[in-house]
Amino acid sequence: MKSIENNKLEKISSTDFKSSYTKISKTIKANPKPYEITENDKTDLIVMSSEFFESMMGLIEDYEECIELIADNGV
Repeated sequence: MKSIENNKLEKISSTDFKSSYTKISKTIKANPKPYEITENDKTDLIVMSSEFFESMMGLIEDYEECIELIADNGV
């Protein structure tokens, strides 16, 4: 798996994530972007609100439809 370095995501330590889950959850829900959860200064997880995830999935579906149209039209 490719390493995720210098991804410009806001980092949250796994220790903080565990100890301040409610506060961090509210922050993540209020800010529409992904966050990097680190463990021992290495990326462990990328988390985002469910609303942000749904919007990203919608964009992916739109791109897939565009790619199909381009492929079908030989462009």
